[in-house]
Amino acid sequence: MDIATVEFGLFCMAGIILFRFRSVIIRRFALLILNAAFLWASAGGSALALMPTLAFLLLGWVLIGPGPDRKPSVALRVGLILAAFAYVRGYTVLDDLPKLPYIYSTLGLSYLLFRILHLVVDRCGGALPRSPGLVDYFGYVLFFPTFVTGPIQRYDVHRAGLEASPPGDRETLEAAARILRGLIKMGVLAVMARWLFDHGANAFQQTGLPGARLVLTHGAASALFCAYMYLNFSGGIDVIMGASRLMGFVLPENFNRPWRAANILDLWSRWHMSLSDWFRTYLFNPVLKTLAGLGASPKAMPYLSVGAFFVTFLLMGVWHGTSAMMVVYGLALGGGVSANKLYQVLMTRRLGKQRYGRLAKGTVYSTICGGAALAWFTLSLTLLWASPQQLDIFLSMGGVLCLGLEMVLLTTAFAALQLVDRLLAALPHRHTAKGIEWRSAMVGLQAFAVLILLFFVNAPAASVYKGY
Repeated sequence: MDIATVEFGLFCMAGIILFRFRSVIIRRFALLILNAAFLWASAGGSALALMPTLAFLLLGWVLIGPGPDRKPSVALRVGLILAAFAYVRGYTVLDDLPKLPYIYSTLGLSYLLFRILHLVVDRCGGALPRSPGLVDYFGYVLFFPTFVTGPIQRYDVHRAGLEASPPGDRETLEAAARILRGLIKMGVLAVMARWLFDHGANAFQQTGLPGARLVLTHGAASALFCAYMYLNFSGGIDVIMGASRLMGFVLPENFNRPWRAANILDLWSRWHMSLSDWFRTYLFNPVLKTLAGLGASPKAMPYLSVGAFFVTFLLMGVWHGTSAMMVVYGLALGGGVSANKLYQVLMTRRLGKQRYGRLAKGTVYSTICGGAALAWFTLSLTLLWASPQQLDIFLSMGGVLCLGLEMVLLTTAFAALQLVDRLLAALPHRHTAKGIEWRSAMVGLQAFAVLILLFFVNAPAASVYKGY
């Protein structure tokens, strides 16, 4: 079920109404029913198609149960969950294993994995005092607003939302305005960006393009796909955040102006933030701690973090899909982030922390680095939309040289974008008090604009992250 649909809106309206009840017991069971109905509807009303997902969920609940210092160990529990996930998801490395003899739903499975592992690791580590009951477990892991595309909320955040009071007038208007902004981004702007990208991608597929045209065509298509991905994904998150806030849940933010990133590491603290936070907490930190436990000296720790970053982002890339192409995508992410970290370590050793800090804050230097980070990320996304055959043709036509030229062009373009953004941010802004009547009028105007724009665009707005 997509976010920008009437069906999703009806589920959200039902949740908002039911969460007006103050009783936590009513809320818990109402959420359980809504989650079950949403899961069933998302699978096309087929109970059989849901069986693998339900089996995976029950396995997770059983493995959460034993507390700290109880068998099985956390490593064995995590290993069992990952093995079950890889089998149900259908990773190509397991193609030789027997398959289930029918088509089943894997929608939302990746985000279920993150929530289940969070509960297992925190339970084994003592951060989760007791295991959630079956009602609370299904209420959390299947939380319908975040089921398809996130963000990845923690269990304590979910529990706080169950017990929270309904939002006040100001919070309600802000949440409604965010929903409308999200619909405009996802249902209008993203659709336009996708239309432009499709034309660019079609031109890129043509064989025999001259070098200059190949560079411009692929560079433009990559930039348009990045814009489409941001508008679609962040717009959907805006809708989810607003709807959840109207129910009483305050979810973690997922985007923070990624076009302002100073480097690749900073980019991943601004893009898909809940995913980056999860990988930092449950993969990067344990990997770095394990490496440090091997007896490394304090001077070696910055270099060990380079390796930990590579492993973390390699696996983050693999998470995006089941094919070998996603391994290459993971290598691109891991290579870019680890190279960024290694560069920082070497520059700090060469210039000293203070001198390098002053250099990194300089306008020219920071915009070039930020532009290069956005360019690398944009070109890496090619692995999410281009077929292996297209990539083979691209590489055979001088793709490595073309990629180098595209890096220069996109770095220049994104650096210019950052400079313009800085100039606009530096302009004086007049802040005026906005009363409830003004806010209500603005929300009404946005709602009217959404209806008009959606009427003229008249195109579906499927969530881009629905397939991951």
